[in-house]
Amino acid sequence: MLTPALTPALTPALALTLALALAPALFSCSPAPPTAKTASGTAVPLTGEAAYAKRLCDLNDPTGCHNLGVYFAQGTEGVPVDHVTAVQYFLRACQGGFIPACGNAAMLYMDGKGGLARDPKAALPLLEKTCDAGVLLGCYNEAFLLHQGEGGVHTDKPKAALLYARACDGGVMAGCGNLGLMYSHGDGGLARDPVKANELYQRACEGNVLSSCVNLGLQLTEGNGVAADPPKGFALVKKGCDGGLILACGNLATLYSRGLGVARDLKKAVTIAMESCPKGDNVSCTVLALSYMHASGGLPRDRAKAIALYDQACKAGNPGACSSLGVFYELGRAGLSVDIEKARALYEQSCTETKLAGCGNLGFLYTEGKGGLAKDMKKGLSLVTSACDGGELHACTVEAVLISSSTPDKARSLFERTCGAGDDRGCEGLGAFQEQGLGGFKADPGKAAPLYQRACDGGLGFGCARLGVLYFKGSGVAVDKEKAQSLVKQACDEEAEGCTMAKKIVGAS
Repeated sequence: MLTPALTPALTPALALTLALALAPALFSCSPAPPTAKTASGTAVPLTGEAAYAKRLCDLNDPTGCHNLGVYFAQGTEGVPVDHVTAVQYFLRACQGGFIPACGNAAMLYMDGKGGLARDPKAALPLLEKTCDAGVLLGCYNEAFLLHQGEGGVHTDKPKAALLYARACDGGVMAGCGNLGLMYSHGDGGLARDPVKANELYQRACEGNVLSSCVNLGLQLTEGNGVAADPPKGFALVKKGCDGGLILACGNLATLYSRGLGVARDLKKAVTIAMESCPKGDNVSCTVLALSYMHASGGLPRDRAKAIALYDQACKAGNPGACSSLGVFYELGRAGLSVDIEKARALYEQSCTETKLAGCGNLGFLYTEGKGGLAKDMKKGLSLVTSACDGGELHACTVEAVLISSSTPDKARSLFERTCGAGDDRGCEGLGAFQEQGLGGFKADPGKAAPLYQRACDGGLGFGCARLGVLYFKGSGVAVDKEKAQSLVKQACDEEAEGCTMAKKIVGAS
């Protein structure tokens, strides 16, 4: 998969408000100011409201312990920021039955700041307690931990889905958004349902959950479970990037790279990706990798750097990057030796129940019987078709290639869909159908030429090669042998297959 993939965003845990609790007035005199001993053993003199909260806490009033925790968490009322000490007071208040303190202790464990080590496992039972007490934000954060399964927390996606639904029904819009993401992936035992996913994204977006606006935008750009509206989708993704959501910026770069919902602008894509990749956005890193691979967007050709970026993004969990890396090993491109076994492993890594990016390429290996796989046309096509039905654009292009001879009309429809959604390989296939008069088209090399040009601009050697042949022959375009030779050279710079084909045909002419 060489076309940059759009990647939906998961809304992270939401902070509970470190709000002060109302406490009764119990002291009519002014005793000596108390001190609070921090976790490190330092005695901190307390004055004003902090002193008052300490006296309440010493009387086992949980609101006082909670408020003292707030002061240490925020560094207010003259006490230093010390989250270790804050958690101790929150836990004391929680044990005293003050539920907001349980949630605040959990959030400090999840944040891992202010001297406190991050400990999601310690946060989980505290969030369960807040959720059981009816605090829906606690239900959402519990769901998030179970969904992610990190820091010693065992993944439980079916329970996460139930908790997201409970939070969503109670008005926590981020719960709607993450539940939508699970429906989109068919995760947590839920049947894949892009229509339901989009309904939830819409609801969350209307509730100002920026990541859900982005996810809805991604669906709109490709028409997954909703009528395609690329300009509207682009606007939603841009809103996310402008709002500071880094993953949205990677997707925005991808839309510029593919010309989806906006005029294609490879330099703009690179500019955005250059800023976002160093911030940890692996989607942007794949945009840069593709640009280095094909010397596009103003970047020089640097295949070693491209491979390093793909590898970095793959290791960071981007399935599209793993699939793209697999292509280079399968075909022996970018200075890599052919290693179909390694390609297969990368495709399998990116083809699971919830990850579809590698399924098209893995299915193709099955149809060819490569990579140590027994040839199995039925299994291969099933993998490809299921991924396409699940919204994986590249898989739809692979399906079109596989059925081009047996069902050309359906293949044409798939090529039109994928090309229209910005997949250069789909445009290359559609150009071949136009040139050769397949799938109900009347042969028209002139209409094929701009499609080949788009594929060539996207770094596909076959697109350059086919376009070069058209210029060499004057088929559908004016004869231009100099341009033909330039295109053939470009094809050879990109991939051996396109180079061989172009040289053979041009030479024979």
